[in-house]
Amino acid sequence: MFKGTAIKITDAMISHGIISADRKVVCSWGMTHILDTLLNLAIYAVIGLIFDMLPEAALFTVSYILLRIWAGGYHASTPLRCTVISDFILIAALLGMRTAETNKNAFLVCTAVSAMILVLLMPVEDLHKPLDMAERKKYRRKGLIVLTVEAMASVIFYEAGIFYLYSAVCMAWQMLAAVLIMGRVKNCLKGGKEYEGKT
Repeated sequence: MFKGTAIKITDAMISHGIISADRKVVCSWGMTHILDTLLNLAIYAVIGLIFDMLPEAALFTVSYILLRIWAGGYHASTPLRCTVISDFILIAALLGMRTAETNKNAFLVCTAVSAMILVLLMPVEDLHKPLDMAERKKYRRKGLIVLTVEAMASVIFYEAGIFYLYSAVCMAWQMLAAVLIMGRVKNCLKGGKEYEGKT
């Protein structure tokens, strides 16, 4: 989304001698991702403020992203679509958190089912970037480690009676479980190939 701006910034860095010209492609690519990330974080913060749920939005985002890195799942075809889908995921998560405490039993069941889906499915790779056997093992191992750490944190929040933080972590699992299922469906529809343990 910020490719043009990133190139201008990179050109300015080259003209001021901050980086060498042969680093332009790499630096402009990195700058594009930095700007995209900053925009997304700003949008997430605004959404959290609108809902008056900034701590929940922040913890949800951290929990979701840390696990998403290793779990994989559905990927949008353009950065703009990715941003829009991510924003809707956050809004849906915050709405879900608002009803979590009044529907604790249903929320606990959804959380348990989501955790099982994550354990069974991750990682779900993209058809355009399949993982070989070694990569699948690495991503799965790291994903399970992150899931375990988040589970421990959620138990601490629950036992301490901080339900809004507990629900933020668990809602990240619920949203990510849906994203993994969507990724599997997309892979089946687009290519009929899952790369399950294949090199």
